[in-house]
Amino acid sequence: MKCLQAAKALQTALDRFGIGGRMWMGAFCSVEVYAAAGHDTWGGFWGAEHHVWFVTSFNELVDLSIAELPRHPKQKRADGIAMPAIWWNDMGAPLTVFRYLPDAVISTIRFPNQADRDDLAAFEAAVLNRLDTMLATMDMAEVAFGPLLERSDHAQQLHEQGHPWLNRAIWFQDLAIPFPTWITLRSREIREAHEAGLPPPSRLSSDPTLVARDE
Repeated sequence: MKCLQAAKALQTALDRFGIGGRMWMGAFCSVEVYAAAGHDTWGGFWGAEHHVWFVTSFNELVDLSIAELPRHPKQKRADGIAMPAIWWNDMGAPLTVFRYLPDAVISTIRFPNQADRDDLAAFEAAVLNRLDTMLATMDMAEVAFGPLLERSDHAQQLHEQGHPWLNRAIWFQDLAIPFPTWITLRSREIREAHEAGLPPPSRLSSDPTLVARDE
């Protein structure tokens, strides 16, 4: 599941229920956890890479594709432990084991070739078809939800239940290993811009390879 396609399909699905929102692109960093000891580290997408997520009109940060991070082509190990999908509804109290650094709102998707456009359309259609089937044939009580990070107290419940990623991520955090330098500098850049009442400078606007644009 690709982050841009997942965010776009989610946007379309939520629109059916009158829930608006915007897709964002920017940097993402979280603890990456592996079954074999000694390999946990900070990972994600920053610098020359970027990530896409969705923020609802209720100011909830939604990132369902992040649960597929261990299967990302850039992963060098096959024993990654997946973090829960995110539907975070307490933006004032984010967990410190992951960080989202927004750069720009996505309003236009311009894939350069037809195959990618077809892939996006097919994925979106499959998601909506699955949604329609569930609405037509299932009661709410029958819907099975996987682990989901929603707010701090819910994360604490997952921790107490022994969620493998969250427990190891908290252990890693307790080692006080700082975020990667790029993430730290970008966080400071965004904070200082907000304190000055200015929009943060974009790190992606000059990238000619982007297929998602804020224009």
